[in-house]
Amino acid sequence: MTDKNQNFGKILIEDIFTIPGRGTVITGKVSEGTFKLNDKVLIAGCELETQKSTITGIEMFNKLLDEAKEGDNVGLLLKGIKAKSIAQGQLVTNCLDQELVDQWTEELCDSDDEESVANDENPEVRAHIEKGDAFLEKEKYDKAITEYSEALKIEPENTEVLSERSAAYTLNEEYVKARSDLKKWLGLITSASDYDEDDDETKEILSAIYFCFGRTYFIESKWEKALEFFDKAVETNNENAMAYQLRGYVHFFKDDEDKAEEDFKKAIKLDPDLEVEIKEFKADDSLDDNEGEDIGEQKPVKTPQKKTIAAVPSKKKIGISKDTAKNVALFTVRLGIKALFGGFDVG
Repeated sequence: MTDKNQNFGKILIEDIFTIPGRGTVITGKVSEGTFKLNDKVLIAGCELETQKSTITGIEMFNKLLDEAKEGDNVGLLLKGIKAKSIAQGQLVTNCLDQELVDQWTEELCDSDDEESVANDENPEVRAHIEKGDAFLEKEKYDKAITEYSEALKIEPENTEVLSERSAAYTLNEEYVKARSDLKKWLGLITSASDYDEDDDETKEILSAIYFCFGRTYFIESKWEKALEFFDKAVETNNENAMAYQLRGYVHFFKDDEDKAEEDFKKAIKLDPDLEVEIKEFKADDSLDDNEGEDIGEQKPVKTPQKKTIAAVPSKKKIGISKDTAKNVALFTVRLGIKALFGGFDVG
């Protein structure tokens, strides 16, 4: 019989999303015990059928881990699980004793009922968020923005909604509006009564916001502004792999290949999965459309019909195909804040 007091890993699902080609990821904070790569787990509670799965990936702030310990905010990649078959609030545990897990979920339901009254989460806001998320996944960005905007009419300082709407604006190529939401989000974080700039989790959130600012400028080919915010992102948290990756691209476009290589190496060290993307980017034939042609100092070129990003560094024109740099940047938007940054609460 399973020992009830054994220190099993437990995590309550805070968010659920699908990464194309990889599977379903759940995010949340490990409340007890430890999870290890390849652990068998049960997903139970919320009056849904209990499911079995295997942890095939553990990630925290874009860093791959072999295990997650109590207190860690992480994302777990679950084998063979469909996102629609699980729900927020369910328990994920590596205890495989169904009877014991059922007992835990009953206790959780009782405590959740009490907490829902105390937290008083507005069900109308949650409904708008869920609709917005669904539209975002279907690439219906205008409708997603409408839903997030309705939620913000009810709760103007909801940082979760601000972060999601800024992502929707970015995907819809409304960059000024995206940055406006990011500015509000940043202000809410830094003006909070419990704000501590030296707190590790706060640093990670700030780094995420700076990265998102830089990403909007990157997609617009505004290299100096992009560089400014990517610098802030890595200064605030030196484990932000995506910031190193995109900053490396900026250095590449500015003809500083030494700095580009340095950033690429840092990005790959933090997240080995980025190596393939970076190699494909560097090998892309479209990166050097006018090699050897000196066209002098010019301003960035605005691209027609949103099909490419074009930039003009000091000596040569670089055309970046939609399938390379821009898609890398936009893919980070689709992953979402919680996917990129290990499930940390956005505010």
